[in-house]
Amino acid sequence: AGPGGGGGEDVVARNSAGAPGNAKEEDEVREEYQLCGVGIDMGPLFRCLYLFRTLGQVHQLRAHLRTTRRAHALVDLQTPELSKSAKQNCDPCSLIRPFLEKVLGFFVLDQSICALSGGAFPRTQTEQEWISQSSVIVRVLSEACHGAVDSAALVQLRSVVWLFCGSLDRYNFTTRAIRASLDGHLQRYITLLLEEGREDVVSALRNDKFEALKIENAVDYARLIVDLKLDAYLPPLQKPLVPSRTTKDATGAEKKKAGQLTEPVTMIFSNSVPRLIQISKNFVFDLASFVDLSSPNCVQVLVQALDRFLQEVVNGQLLQVLDVEDPNSPTKSVKGAKTKKSTAAALHAMQISLNAHILSKETLSLMEYASSLSLTPDENNAAAAQAEKSERVFQHAKMLGEDRMFGYSAATIEDILSRGDTEFEWAPAKVETHPSNYVLELSSYLMATFPAFSALPAETREALYYITCKTISSRVLAQPNLPHVRKILLTAFTRAHIDLTVLEGFAADTQVANLKDCFNAPRQLIDLMRGPSLEVILEEVTRFQKFGTVSLPELLAVLEKVREPSSVNTMFFTTTTASRKKEVDLVVRKLRELVKHGD
Repeated sequence: AGPGGGGGEDVVARNSAGAPGNAKEEDEVREEYQLCGVGIDMGPLFRCLYLFRTLGQVHQLRAHLRTTRRAHALVDLQTPELSKSAKQNCDPCSLIRPFLEKVLGFFVLDQSICALSGGAFPRTQTEQEWISQSSVIVRVLSEACHGAVDSAALVQLRSVVWLFCGSLDRYNFTTRAIRASLDGHLQRYITLLLEEGREDVVSALRNDKFEALKIENAVDYARLIVDLKLDAYLPPLQKPLVPSRTTKDATGAEKKKAGQLTEPVTMIFSNSVPRLIQISKNFVFDLASFVDLSSPNCVQVLVQALDRFLQEVVNGQLLQVLDVEDPNSPTKSVKGAKTKKSTAAALHAMQISLNAHILSKETLSLMEYASSLSLTPDENNAAAAQAEKSERVFQHAKMLGEDRMFGYSAATIEDILSRGDTEFEWAPAKVETHPSNYVLELSSYLMATFPAFSALPAETREALYYITCKTISSRVLAQPNLPHVRKILLTAFTRAHIDLTVLEGFAADTQVANLKDCFNAPRQLIDLMRGPSLEVILEEVTRFQKFGTVSLPELLAVLEKVREPSSVNTMFFTTTTASRKKEVDLVVRKLRELVKHGD
């Protein structure tokens, strides 16, 4: 019940000052404070007031009423025992609501008595008691907020408190302290939202296989493209498709089946990305239900909390996924691991890196969504400023994913090359015309794994290709100088040439500019060793023009291991063994002099 207007307060003010009230206005006041509808009969009180006023003893009635109301307050305003409800895991709002209803009824009744008494019962005492009771309510609410186990309990509590304050505002009771006390628990509410959001994020990542998301249903496609606006992340050269599929009935007539795409659309992110974006939006939407959206700093509160959610929860969980060892993937030290397992681990890390990259790009959109929930304009452009900072949040996960991807790939390549170091025959009994087994395995791994990296940003993808080819090139170049290699026949370079041709073919097929040049060093060494004459390396002009990447100390170390073959009968070697040996000895002697003088 409420006054429904302000006319009655003017009458109460005049009567409190001792001025005679107008009968008509007093009747209007009484109509505004009709309490019969809630089972309160004010008749006995007014009859007593009439008698005491006639006897001139209103002050005695006033004292008696105050004493009686204090006795009522001991019962009606008794605070709930929230500690017991916490132990029983009960909703604190189930105790707070009845308590606030009793408080509201108590003071509305006091206000009604004051307004209808014609000044006999002044409001000043009610105001004093209300100020005292407000501090009690603040303490109870603080305890209830600390005892809330989820965000829903705090939202429900806030709704009840705001309804309570709104009702008291109609009777001119100040509720600022109560509202402020509830707003003071905003951080508690944010903490609960963070924990609940963390559970959703963990669930989304746990159910993600970290494979490119394939969309076949038109509704799912529309949600990604229209609602979440993720069309910018379609793979290259793939265009949006008509959301329908053409099929044939029993008669052979074509008809379009609604709800299906013409053909599946493959996104570059996995299925957790749209889920994480929606979870982030849900977080800031739930937060907006607890914040005064008309407050000048509302936008700042929303975007800062969203930044904390993205950093602590989303990015934090992505990092944990990268840190947790997958039982189906190799460990961080993957030397000797199965190629298939390492391929899956590298693709797994690549997808997480891609997901982090996309989430980073979508940060501005999330911040703008948070800003749109506010009822006040974002004059300070807080959303854009926060988005610029938050975009860097996912860089750690992105870079860690790339590092893991590089690490898994490099470890597998290292494992294959290590086997090649021991398997390659540098003193073969015959000239081999087929690639080495380790090169075939390495080529198969590269061709099976690296095309999947096409979805990576261009600079990351090209860096991966260059680092990989540089690593392979350096290992191939170092093979003849390994300690266990004691004897080298020139015929071994025939197979080395075939092996290197296979690797150069992979580099050429990638269409990455100048990638094949990574193999220039071993290529020039092999071409020199297979050439008609070794003495060309002694000519300075020829050395710089054709063999500029050949290291003279390394070449010297290789030639010192070269031994005369027992017989040479191939299309590649036409010189006699004696003349070849003489040439090798001459070049070795000359190279020693060049190396000694630092040339």
